[in-house]
Amino acid sequence: MKYIVEVLENSTRWKDFDTGKLHRLSEPAIEWRSGSKEYFVNGKRHNLNGPAVEEDGGHKEYWIDGVRYIKGQFDIKIESLNKKELTISQIEEQLGYSIKIIK
Repeated sequence: MKYIVEVLENSTRWKDFDTGKLHRLSEPAIEWRSGSKEYFVNGKRHNLNGPAVEEDGGHKEYWIDGVRYIKGQFDIKIESLNKKELTISQIEEQLGYSIKIIK
């Protein structure tokens, strides 16, 4: 994957080269000079591994595909996503792109 990396006065931002949207898998797409971090996939706040927003003061926000969850809701959603049986639509949602099944 190719990224556009913008180094600004207060932050560093990673964007998808093709779409220009904030995007970085498994790493923050915005790292603020203050130490705060924000995770984005395809331009939407998203992190399946924990908070998508981590502020330097300790505030945390949980987001999946642009939808904000409180911690308990997030844990339930992650548990349901970790089931072994998924539809093609659910797999595509987690990957962030369309897939084609070839038999």
